[in-house]
Amino acid sequence: MLRGLLTTCGFIFTFFALSLFPKPTPQAAELFQVIVVQPGESLWDIANHYLKDPTRWNEILRHNALETSDPSVALPGMSLKVPVVLIKEKLRAAELIYLANEVLYRRKDSPEWKTAALKMSLYQEDGLRTTMEAWARVRYPAGEILNLHPNSVAVLIPPRQKAELELLRGEIRTQRARVLTAAAYITPRRKNTDYSAKIKEDLTTLVQVYSGLAAVEAQGAVVEVPAGYGSEVPFDRAPSKPLPLPPDAQMAGGSGPLKGGSRTQINFKDGVIFIEGASELKSGASLQESTLKERVISEKPKSKALLIGSPIQGYRIQLAADHGFNQILMDRFYSVLDQVDLAHEKLVEGVYWVRVALVDLLGLNGRFSDPVKYAVRATPPELIVLRPIPGEKVYSDTLEVEGNAALNSSLEINGKEVTLDQRGYFKTEVRLKPGYNPISFLAKNPKGLETKMTRGVEYALEREGKKASFEPEQDPFEKFFSSIGGGFGLTLLVAGLVIVGLVLMILG
Repeated sequence: MLRGLLTTCGFIFTFFALSLFPKPTPQAAELFQVIVVQPGESLWDIANHYLKDPTRWNEILRHNALETSDPSVALPGMSLKVPVVLIKEKLRAAELIYLANEVLYRRKDSPEWKTAALKMSLYQEDGLRTTMEAWARVRYPAGEILNLHPNSVAVLIPPRQKAELELLRGEIRTQRARVLTAAAYITPRRKNTDYSAKIKEDLTTLVQVYSGLAAVEAQGAVVEVPAGYGSEVPFDRAPSKPLPLPPDAQMAGGSGPLKGGSRTQINFKDGVIFIEGASELKSGASLQESTLKERVISEKPKSKALLIGSPIQGYRIQLAADHGFNQILMDRFYSVLDQVDLAHEKLVEGVYWVRVALVDLLGLNGRFSDPVKYAVRATPPELIVLRPIPGEKVYSDTLEVEGNAALNSSLEINGKEVTLDQRGYFKTEVRLKPGYNPISFLAKNPKGLETKMTRGVEYALEREGKKASFEPEQDPFEKFFSSIGGGFGLTLLVAGLVIVGLVLMILG
């Protein structure tokens, strides 16, 4: 019995001791790149071209089911999975992980731009281009993310350059990636660096750092730009010293601007974005006590303009389908004079997010405001009938019908389609029958939502004892002739007048 007790205790203590050993840490998922075998290529050819160490061709065998292990035998047309860590850096493929609207790509040594596809591979010296309102996001094998803004052109992994991307036009935002422009070379100094680079029309590069630290190099000079600052690099000149970015913007989603705080207040009400009232804009030592001043224009008390010397020229608005702004649908700049109505964007029903950043005279952006939710509800198309008015009474068998309908809607009146002009105005004639006439209106938008309306019109044949207005009113002589018997009375009258005339002639 004692022996059994000791055995049981031994098992318990052994199990407890083993449980103290640390559990093995799961290995990170291995990244692969797909390589398409060209006709006549062998495994040895693939290894020599793609691998940093061609002698590790057997690693390809380990991840792919091949008919033969002989590396000198030509392979059939197929795709091979190759670990990214084995591939030469210059041949590693980036992946297009997001696109919106029209995004184009161009292969190395090809003049033709083609439509890009989601999850496609992009290689060294491939070009990527976004059109107006288009966005693209690229992920490199090492994990760097590049966001290409609208109306931009870039070359991936430019040759003989220590950069992940060369920006030729437009704007890009990235974390950890190195970017080359015509005027500057930007290198992130910290792992948490988040910055953007923008090329102006005169080839000046604007660098804006939102977190971490970035080094901006040009003409042999290097300037380190910390978070909350930017640098301007004119073409063929050294970078400027770090410039403070414009102040943070704050949007009020209620009926009025938020009170207090050091941020600039921007109203957001019923889908309309605007600046109301003067606010102090403090953005650091070089722009101390800079103020957005109000000037009345054409006696409009709510119109505002920047006086000369004010650092803020406008604001930048972004609208996205998600809170994290990974799916940006709109990115535009507006003057401080502008009021922006999102209702004009023709958004489909759903929930969107809006944020705003201030832009100074150099074109540097401040931090974006916290996102504000904007819900678009499905509503029937607008329909306004100007004529007929309710209960209208007419004395003609035709009636001119007019009014306005939503521009994106179709319109039917009494079942017949009516054309809208460029303002949504319509005007047409409707035939009437004697008595009560119901006139039906049907406006329908592309979503299938309808607005119906009916107006009743009375067509009267008599107006206070007279015939309907569409018949010409009788001449006074005709009325007289009618009153004395129509055609027979006229004959008697003419005969009497002739007799009177003959009598007068005889007497004369």
